[in-house]
Amino acid sequence: MSQKQHLLAATSIAALLALAPAQPMQAATIVGEIFGAYDAQCGSNIDCTFGHAGYTVNTNGGVTQYDTPSLFIVNTGTHSFDNLTFTLTGYQDRNNGAVATLTLPGNVSVAPGTVYDLTWGGNTGSLSQTNSAGNPNARALFAYDYDDEWGGADTCPANPINGGLCALVGNFDVHLTGQLNGNPIASDFSPDNTQDGGNQQGAFVPWIGLDQAGLSEDQCCDTHSTSQPGVLAYIFTGTIGRQTPVPEPGTLALLGAGLGALGIARRRRKTA
Repeated sequence: MSQKQHLLAATSIAALLALAPAQPMQAATIVGEIFGAYDAQCGSNIDCTFGHAGYTVNTNGGVTQYDTPSLFIVNTGTHSFDNLTFTLTGYQDRNNGAVATLTLPGNVSVAPGTVYDLTWGGNTGSLSQTNSAGNPNARALFAYDYDDEWGGADTCPANPINGGLCALVGNFDVHLTGQLNGNPIASDFSPDNTQDGGNQQGAFVPWIGLDQAGLSEDQCCDTHSTSQPGVLAYIFTGTIGRQTPVPEPGTLALLGAGLGALGIARRRRKTA
């Protein structure tokens, strides 16, 4: 190998090391947890403290949570979460391309040792949605009973729960931003671990009530069991809260160049 090829090979090794599994947000600190559950009523059919002894729950004034998604924001840090904003981005089917942003009122603060229950259709605050990203007919992403809003628009799965409500509604990604003691915090996650920021379960988590294809009324996911498999996502300090680390474009370029040099060197040795 020439000196240049040796350099590229060494570079590829460095790139491979950079691609090795790493903790999400290396310079960030975990300050909270997020649990997702479908059809979950705090204190009725689910323990909304999720094993955190002594935690209290803000249940949004007892808003009904039947047949709709809920996210539970757990503050495990030492300062309050303020100025919370949730941005949803539909990535499938009939709601693909829709974007909705909910900003909680300024007086909503998630204190340390508390859990905030975000219920679809049951929160007051500043809500906006745009469907201009390729889907002007998308429905409301924050709608109550989200999984049933398209009715029976599509073919049902096998043995549907309600054959009159089957529809390819579509799952969505979540981006949470806020402030902690005047500094930014964030979380990025999805029900599907292969989508956007992924999730901490490393698998599809049907907390929205839809299956992995975005279809409603599937026995896998719309059973009103309120089950949740554990932490869906973490909240990190900083402006990016990805649950799965993503290689920098420059790292991928270096990796490609290095592997290319190794391949050329191997072919030349075989020819010789």
